Amino acid sequence: MPSTATALAELFGGKTGDELDKFASCDWREGPAEVPILCECRNWFVGSVLERLPLGDHLGFLLDPVEVQHEVPQAEFTFHRARRIEPGHEA
Repeated sequence: MPSTATALAELFGGKTGDELDKFASCDWREGPAEVPILCECRNWFVGSVLERLPLGDHLGFLLDPVEVQHEVPQAEFTFHRARRIEPGHEA
């Protein structure tokens, strides 16, 4: 996610999908294998799921990249900034 995508990071990190359709609240297009691609994220990849890994209160995914787009160099939205976003619900 680009460093300029604060609103997008807050949408996906600070809102719960139980109460809001996040994709109805942002611009996206259909990508490879019908995966939604966020328009604000010009660099992305799509992968097929090789394994699902339980990680405490989250689920991790091991992916095999299928298609990649690296359009422009962009500074990333750092973990340091993301951790300031209030979660949409308790873990």
